[in-house]
Amino acid sequence: MDFCDSIDWLVDILGTDVILEYITGTKVYIDERGNTNQEGLYFFKGHWVASTGGEIKNSMPDYQKSGTAHFCQSFAAMLYLGEAFEKESFASNIEKVISFWIEKLKDEHLMEMILDEIHTSHWVTEENRLVNVDNITGPGNVSLQDINADQLIRFLEHVRENAIHFVGCRQ
Repeated sequence: MDFCDSIDWLVDILGTDVILEYITGTKVYIDERGNTNQEGLYFFKGHWVASTGGEIKNSMPDYQKSGTAHFCQSFAAMLYLGEAFEKESFASNIEKVISFWIEKLKDEHLMEMILDEIHTSHWVTEENRLVNVDNITGPGNVSLQDINADQLIRFLEHVRENAIHFVGCRQ
């Protein structure tokens, strides 16, 4: 399994509308036409952006490499919340995104929400995905069906440590 494939389930879970609404306190809109006339987070044409203060905030191309597929929902949430990123420091920005989630997951309710999303996701029911919480690309050693809070944090820490490998991930 390559680096990008090792986190596809994570990116999917972090893009769940109820989780994004919880961490931002705003509405999430799914709109293939790209109407962004209300405050909130928008998903259209396979990409997340934030609309706040009458401005559209987009992670691409400045903070997230154009054409990549991972973490745009997290960038959108963080941009909505006023977080700043460094232009073209793609690996550093991914590290910041993962640090954001590690910090947010100190909220026990959010951790429970995310674990519930993982345990009931198609990654468990259709694929019975195994992940390696000790070595991102090693053979899976934990079933997503059984992953717990400590293991999820360990996995996120490994993603953060290997951020450079996720810069060019595409769908």
